[in-house]
Order: sequence, then C-alpha cells, then structure tokens
Amino acid sequence: MNDYILKKVKRISVKDIIELFKFFFIIPCALAFKIYLKIVKKRHWIISEDMLGANDNGYVFFLYMLKEHPEIRSYYAISSKSEYFETIKNTGYAIRWASLRHWLYYLSADIIISTQIGASPYMHITFPLEIAGIIRNKRVFLQHGITMNYYQSLDYKNNKFSLFICGARPEYEYISSQFHFPIEHVVYTGFARFDWLHNTKANKNLILIMPTWRYWFKYGDIDREGNIPFTQSEYFLKFNSLINNRKLIKYIEQNNLTVLFYLHRSMQRYTSEFKSISDNVKIVKRFDVNIQELLRTGAMMVTDYSSVSVDFAYMEKPILYYQFDQKKFREEHGQPAYFSYEEDGFGPVLIREDETVDYIIYSHQKNFKTEDKYMERMHSFFELRDTSNSERIYEKIIYHLC
Repeated sequence: MNDYILKKVKRISVKDIIELFKFFFIIPCALAFKIYLKIVKKRHWIISEDMLGANDNGYVFFLYMLKEHPEIRSYYAISSKSEYFETIKNTGYAIRWASLRHWLYYLSADIIISTQIGASPYMHITFPLEIAGIIRNKRVFLQHGITMNYYQSLDYKNNKFSLFICGARPEYEYISSQFHFPIEHVVYTGFARFDWLHNTKANKNLILIMPTWRYWFKYGDIDREGNIPFTQSEYFLKFNSLINNRKLIKYIEQNNLTVLFYLHRSMQRYTSEFKSISDNVKIVKRFDVNIQELLRTGAMMVTDYSSVSVDFAYMEKPILYYQFDQKKFREEHGQPAYFSYEEDGFGPVLIREDETVDYIIYSHQKNFKTEDKYMERMHSFFELRDTSNSERIYEKIIYHLC
C-alpha cells in the first residue's frame, strides 16, 4: 500500500468501523443484485458531489442524464440533511447518503460519477480497496474545479480513476503528462456546469470575495505551523481587514455596491468569525446562496488562488488575485504547476491590501470591463466554449467505459 493511501487508512475512526460492518453485510446482497441486473440487462449510474452538495458539475450532469438519457437509470447520492435533498428527492432518483441502499447501488453500479476523489458512502473504507483493485469499479472524476496546482492525490496510483474530466486544454495537457494516467483515462470535454454559464447577466453592483481553503486548517482550528488559533492567523487577519477597509467601505457605500464574502466549503466553519462594519458587506454561508447563481450574477471577483475564478474567466468577467501568503501557500498547500498567476492569470496578482482596494475601485470606474490582456488569456485558455459539455462527458463515458 502506498504512503498516500496509508495516511488515509490511519484516519479511520470508530464511526468508520461501524460503517465497516454495514459494508460487509451488504457485499453479498450487492453481488446478487449485480448478477440480477446483468440478467435483466439493466444498468444504473451513481452521480454525486460531496454528501451535502447539488449545485456543481455533478448536479448539472445529473439533470442532463435525466433529460437526455432516461434509458440509463441515473441516481443522485445526497445526505437527507442537505439543503438540496428535497429537490433531488422530487426527481424520484435520490439515494440517501450512507444508507444501505447507497451501499447496494454503489457496489453494483456500472459507472460512479463524482466531483470528489472519494465518492463512496464511506471513503475511508472503500477507497483503499478501490486503489488496491479489490473493489473493481469504473469511477469518473468530474472535478470540483480546474486543477491549477500540483496535488499528490491526483496521481493515478493514488486514485485509479477510470476517467478524469478536464475543463480546459492546458489543464488536460498537464494532467495527461504529469500524473501517470493511461492516456485514454484523461479527456478534455469542458465542465458540465459550463453549460449554464452562457447568456448570463451580471449584477453591476455585486462584487464577490471568494478565497480558497488552506491545507493547514483542514483538520482543526489550529494553524499547525504556528500553533495559533484561527482568529490569530494571517489568513483571518488579512481577509477580515480587507472587508473592513475604510477606503473600500466608503466607496461601496457611496456607490451602492454590495460585497459578498464567501469562504470555500472546507473553510465554512470559520464563517462566523468574520465581521464587517458595513451593511454593504455580507458574510454568506454555503447554503445562504446558490454558488452557481452567485458566479453568474457577480460583476467582479476577488480571490487568492481559487479555481472558481476560472468560471469567471469563462464568462469573461474581471478577476483580481489577492495573494498575501504566496510563499507559505506554495510550500504548504499546492505546489506550482502549469499555471502561473502572474503570466497566465486572468487578472492582476496583488500582495498588499491597499493595492487590492485601489484595483477594485478602478475596475468599477471602468464599468467592470475586463482588460484586453486578460481577455486574451481567457480566450486562449478555453478551446471549447459552448453548451455541449455534458453531452461530451456522456459520449466519453460511453466510448471509454461501456
């Protein structure tokens, strides 16, 4: 077992052990069910995001399958605690996350499709078995965002994906050449959610601040390097200062602008720590808004390293990268890959808060028009720009896996 998977195994908890009993109980049932499906010539696919999500590539592809290919029974796995559960339930194809039915359908599925690396009812149980080839299935990785940095988890030996879906040509070339996938396992189709990013109308009064997560906060509230509480971390202090910047607040209040501050889902537990002195700055939680609607309506995005900026670039809207912790991010979170924010990015890379505020103001004064040099980068990054992304994904799955 490789070192990466061994780390996953070491995180197995008591709760995981309980799920393990459920797993062993369902195995013979799943084998019998799979034989039955083969005899009656029926097949089903399982689609998901994380256990709470239904507003990303997985959901868009699920709706495409229901509409265009009802001959394949496509089920969507989601927790009954999710804000989106009733919406999925109303389609008639919802499967409750980690239920016995989820285990049964997962282990007997023809194709498993997810935005996440681990898509099973309990990743800690099945993932090492899938990597070792003990559980043999066909898993399609839709991705949550464009891969812009190097991550160990994406190496083929650490995931064994049957199909890796890419959203842009440079990303496809990078994944194909650097992560040791068999060549037919990586395809460039565009992301399913890109189908919904056409003919959008921006709210010219709406600015989004959407920083990504940090690895050193993933497993607790303590910065592992500095051994300090989150509210004393550079991450918190910098972003909380930005949303309370006096110059920025004065400008947005005078011009009736709204700033929405939205943390990455892996950082959502810290949302309540952030406060602003202005009513024009809204701190929003994950389920307060639909992130896809937010992206479609926002006029400008301020981020640090988030791949969600690529959706904005796809829609040719202005982006600013506020990267105050470049050195630490590169050392601790994501190693540089094919994408240089300075040379390939879709907006300026700034380090200081005052520069960031000045550019936000400048962009508004230019009616949020993307500068020509960044527009050129946006055009060259996306070879495919249409509403056929889900269709291409389906065709690649059929061609390579069926």
